Amino acid sequence: MSNTLVPIVRVKDDAVYANSHDVAAYFGKQHSHVLRDIRNLMRDLSVQNWTQWFRPAFYEARVGFGVKRLPAYEMTKDGFALLVMGFTGLHNAGSTWMEV
Repeated sequence: MSNTLVPIVRVKDDAVYANSHDVAAYFGKQHSHVLRDIRNLMRDLSVQNWTQWFRPAFYEARVGFGVKRLPAYEMTKDGFALLVMGFTGLHNAGSTWMEV
């Protein structure tokens, strides 16, 4: 895990979301690998579930002297738990969200 003590979450539309870029940093993963894992989950889930748990988003990154918008996903607690199960195992996924 990174030096960040708590993953960054945001409240949007009366729900709490974590951004895939922040989750990747927290768990010490490459963001491209987290995106891959989310896309694999979305492929395996029904459309109704993944649209409730994962929302396409962007984050801004410095590139040279400018800023570039790069793809990301915002995820609900359920999406976060499902994703993190692959990183930490089933038992740790819920407790990781509770730290947030």
